[in-house]
Amino acid sequence: MQIALSDSNHAQALLKLRSVIEDPSIATIRRVSAGFVLGEALDAAGRCDEAFPVYLSANTTFLEMKRSAGEVFDGARFQRYVDNMARFITRESIDAAQRGQSQSTEPLFVLGLPRSGTSLVEQILSSHSEVFGGGESDGIGAISRELAQRYAARSHPSEWNADDLRSEAESYLATQRRLSGGARWITDKMPDNVLNLHIIAMLFPRATVIHVIRDERDVRISNFFRFYRDGNLFSYRLADCTLRVEETRRLARHWRAVLPIRIIEVAYEDIIAAPEDRIRILLSELDLPWQDTCLRFFETPRRTPSPNPNQITRRLYLSSVGRWRNYSTSL
Repeated sequence: MQIALSDSNHAQALLKLRSVIEDPSIATIRRVSAGFVLGEALDAAGRCDEAFPVYLSANTTFLEMKRSAGEVFDGARFQRYVDNMARFITRESIDAAQRGQSQSTEPLFVLGLPRSGTSLVEQILSSHSEVFGGGESDGIGAISRELAQRYAARSHPSEWNADDLRSEAESYLATQRRLSGGARWITDKMPDNVLNLHIIAMLFPRATVIHVIRDERDVRISNFFRFYRDGNLFSYRLADCTLRVEETRRLARHWRAVLPIRIIEVAYEDIIAAPEDRIRILLSELDLPWQDTCLRFFETPRRTPSPNPNQITRRLYLSSVGRWRNYSTSL
């Protein structure tokens, strides 16, 4: 639902949203949804002083709803995960590990923090004739959970069975290839694969990873203003957003230091500032010829569903950079 404040009935629409938010007889989930819609409308109109308290109220209400259902973001647990990765996944442990040893160069993993620009980068790439946009896949996450359960007491990768890793790699590739139609590259755009990059490195040592980065202040505010409904429980409290961003960045620095896999870093702001220049560089890094379709990515129909359809079907807009400044007194 979007409200255009230039419409003649915009005032009535905003009043209706406020009445929904303030009516305790209406289901909580509907009141929360109305809060996010109202916040978005006010933000789009530049009424940021009004928008933030609306977003804050919606986030707080939904967070309380999730807590009552036993769903919470455990920041301490997330920090322990990052600590354990730094402890067990070292250059030495990776070198000593028996990896899956798939020689495939097809997988192209696009990852980063949620709301960092991964959907945009994948849409640009999937607009190229030699790239198939696989969309979001839980394939690597499922493999990670399976390995964690199977080797719960053996955190050192060298203790993992090479045949198990090889089997997981082959199964993953078979699924991707059924979709791709023989494309040279197959994208897997799952932001949280940044948490499982060691698994990717062991399964596909010749794969390429694109790590999308964005000003962490914009990442925090963009997540706080996003109504996910499911998952990303960190997004409903600014302190949790900050912890999630900082710890994920810490883990990403560790991966770059220890993992023997090709990682290309792409800054969201660079694409916005000079799209053709940055896209040409990215295609060159992937040894792909220039195609104008990549610059006109917003005209490319999706072959796979996207969780962020508005992000990939609209042109680039400068207001997405430095958006946090509109809320600097509230952050």
